[in-house]
Amino acid sequence: MTVVNCRAGRARWKAGMAAGLLVAGAAMAGCSSDTGATTGQAAQANPAEAGKEYRPSGPLKADTGFRPDKDGFGFQNYGNEDGITNLTSNEMRRLFGDKVCADAAVGKCDLTPEAQMWMEQQNIGMNGGHCYGFSVASQLWWKKTLNPADLGGLPTVEVARDSASAQKEIAYTFVHQFMPSVLQGRVTGTPNDIVDRLLKELRPDNPETWTIGIFKRDGSGGHAVTPYAVEDKGDGTAQILIYDNNFPKTAQRIEVDRKANTWKYTTAANPNDPAETYDGDASTNTLWMNPSNPGLQPQPFPPVPPSGIGGTGASPDGQQAGGEAIEIFLNGNPRDHGHLLITDDAGRRTGYVDGKLVNEIPGAQVLTRLAATWDENLEPNYFLPKGIRFKITLDGSALKSEDEESIAIIGSTFDMAVEGIRLKPGEKDTITPDEKTGDLTYTPGEAQSPTLVLGATYPNSFYSFTLENTAVGGNGTIRAQLPPEGGPFTVDAGRAKAKSSYTVDVQREDDHGVRNFLRRGVAMEAGSTAIFDYNSWDSGGQTISLTRTRQGATSTENLASE
Repeated sequence: MTVVNCRAGRARWKAGMAAGLLVAGAAMAGCSSDTGATTGQAAQANPAEAGKEYRPSGPLKADTGFRPDKDGFGFQNYGNEDGITNLTSNEMRRLFGDKVCADAAVGKCDLTPEAQMWMEQQNIGMNGGHCYGFSVASQLWWKKTLNPADLGGLPTVEVARDSASAQKEIAYTFVHQFMPSVLQGRVTGTPNDIVDRLLKELRPDNPETWTIGIFKRDGSGGHAVTPYAVEDKGDGTAQILIYDNNFPKTAQRIEVDRKANTWKYTTAANPNDPAETYDGDASTNTLWMNPSNPGLQPQPFPPVPPSGIGGTGASPDGQQAGGEAIEIFLNGNPRDHGHLLITDDAGRRTGYVDGKLVNEIPGAQVLTRLAATWDENLEPNYFLPKGIRFKITLDGSALKSEDEESIAIIGSTFDMAVEGIRLKPGEKDTITPDEKTGDLTYTPGEAQSPTLVLGATYPNSFYSFTLENTAVGGNGTIRAQLPPEGGPFTVDAGRAKAKSSYTVDVQREDDHGVRNFLRRGVAMEAGSTAIFDYNSWDSGGQTISLTRTRQGATSTENLASE
């Protein structure tokens, strides 16, 4: 599986740019887990069992009529290999409406900075797989809820893997798992509860279709599959017949012991991988069902999960993030990446402590993301209530080898990111955002030269600043500020312990369209401060006034775009 370079191809606000998450105990990414036979892990199984065509012999007590060899995709679940197109501004507009468009008033949809960052992070995260999108899209085409003409009128199973239309629909429906309306319709419970609900729902005349989420006992890993029938095997055993997008054109099954109220599923990421058996009981909450149709409704942006989505999504005092929130992403190698620990001003923590996920911050929610293979285990996404102060620790203690990682922080009117961090085993970096002042402070444990991105929504315009090669020494600090009320963009390298030659990329979006500024080789000495004044842009200008200050000496020059 190719790991996407988070710094590659940045082109903010370009409508055609192609750039999972699973509510802990709740939503999905692609299909991940770790191997092993310990408690809470998947047990090694007979490799011949995984992916083998299952042929039911008992009566079907519920049946939609969907069949994997006709109605599923004929190709396997994929990550972000070459040639894959994910979300573009068109899909974002379908999801969220004109509110994510900076220039909808003139009939266009160049994305706002926050929407662009959200799309990029979701697209990068799809490197872990698209299983949820495979499940939802195949069923919506089968029901003709999505237009079959978009597939060239072909049956779903005959659609080519390189169909850009199919790829974009799979990406579009993949992120439905994170939409509030879908999460509100989630069905949870014991294995018997899930079977009972499927017996009611899986019928040909039901306009609704469903996706099942499967997890390990500790809530990590995960996969999305398509239930289409329930077989009665007798002696209290039910088989949930499924389309597993890792094994196209074949029938698979989840076995439920109705007497013991347990379930198990033997599978693998593909026929070349070791088989593993995943299981659960009445107490594990490792099975759930999501409806498809609510994802087609217009969604709020940012899409904050509703309260009551359980598992580790619940904060310790029972409160939930509601309304506006701040979402935090970490993207890196799907198999070997750092972990985040978020700490508020009172010392309460959400994230990983000694390898275990905790959630102590009132109102915080943790959303686990799916991956493409069972041995992948992506970092969850985190939601924090708007207005709290916090810091983020990026912890490489569990890393086996150096990994390139990015952290993004997205609110309703701002976004911030530190991209291209070359995190080393044992390294700990600190990121401190401040939504009130628009500050982003980064202190790495080892020397780094990341890219900083700050975006802001103003009453009549949208701005994004991208600063590449922001060199900072080990335990040095770099601070950037894009004030939410407007004003100069500031870079403070007073404690950076390194000099830089920046590339500065500025984009402004308003009713007149997009204006771009790019300047390479902007020198910054260690211990200096730079103020980029772009106020002239309000009157149509496009130069930037740069004022540098170092050891009390100040110089000013006008910079023109290359």
